[in-house]
Amino acid sequence: MDYLRKLTLASIGAIELTREKAEEMLDELVKRGEMTNDERAEAVKNFVNKSIDSTEKMKKRTEEMFENLSGKFTSKFNEQVTQLSNRIEQLNARLAELERKVSKQV
Repeated sequence: MDYLRKLTLASIGAIELTREKAEEMLDELVKRGEMTNDERAEAVKNFVNKSIDSTEKMKKRTEEMFENLSGKFTSKFNEQVTQLSNRIEQLNARLAELERKVSKQV
């Protein structure tokens, strides 16, 4: 899950950088009179909310992907453990048979 934490932090950093650039552009629009301060504030608020939503969706998709992969690896691992356990039982049975044969010969 450390990967998810790093991904989230990177996303937040990217959002912050993008937010700063967006604010600079909006400030320029306000200076030119093409936007009011209230409109600027609303635009920044909308941007931040959309960014948070996008980050949460990405985090959820990433978690689902990890859970899916984890399930596949766990299933494969359990299958391999079962196969190895069966093989050990076969080898133990064979060893017991050989020990009986050797003890009869002695």
